[in-house]
Formats: sequence, structure tokens, C-alpha cells
Amino acid sequence: MPNSKNPKLNEWVDFMESHVTEIDEKTIFVGHSLGCIAILNFLNKLNIPKIKGLFLISGFIESTPIPELIEFVKPQLNYSHLKEITSIRTAISAVDDDIIPFEYSKTMAEKLEAKFTLLKEGKHFIDRDGFTKLPFLIEEIKRHINLHS
Repeated sequence: MPNSKNPKLNEWVDFMESHVTEIDEKTIFVGHSLGCIAILNFLNKLNIPKIKGLFLISGFIESTPIPELIEFVKPQLNYSHLKEITSIRTAISAVDDDIIPFEYSKTMAEKLEAKFTLLKEGKHFIDRDGFTKLPFLIEEIKRHINLHS
């Protein structure tokens, strides 16, 4: 995403609008951390019939423990619209997340009526903590695709 050291909501949504050009009922969005709320803001603006799903890792919505990111949670999301256009909604967090406490992800899941999975460990699922692959996420996506195909 552009300007990741000093992210701006409009830049991120504009970037997605110019790069995500084909969205249909088979489309899956996977977001991590700030990417979750960025995707939700992006989808909130679109007039689309349906996407396959959302898989949101260590995300937050409406509030953030990081003051510099407050502009991302200021826009009012249309939760009815977001639920209506998504067949599958899943949020994943870890008890030991030291950047976005899992309660933020749980609130996000509740607002979206998403399945919430809380892992015993994983911190913020970033490379400095040893996360360069997320096999649990791959399995979750595969399981949902098989259930809803």
C-alpha cells in the first residue's frame, strides 16, 4: 500500500480503486491490521452485488489503539451493506497480540457479524515474530470455500 510509514485513508482507498478492478461473487479480500479497515472503507463505497468473502486478521474498527491511525476509523461504515455484499466474514486474532489487542478484532467481528477465531498465540502475525506464512488462514479460506461452493 502507498506511504505505509505514514498511511492516509484516502491514498489507500484510491490505490485500491485503481488496482482492484474486477470484483465479483468469487472475490475474496484478505486484510491484515490497518488493511482490514482500509478494505472495509473501500467496500463501503462500492455499489456491488456480492463478493465471496472477507478474512480479516488482527483488525480494528471504530477505534484504534494507535492514535496516528484515527482517520481510518472516522468514516461511518454501513454495516448492513457490508454484511449484505459478503457471503463469508471471518476475523482472526491472537490472545497475545501486542499491537492490536484482540478485543479490537472481536468488536470488529461483532459489528460485521463475522465468525471470530481467537488463537492462543501469534502476536500480530508479522515477520519479526516469525510469521511469513499463515497456514491457519489458508485452511480457513479453503474450508469456507468448500462449504460455500
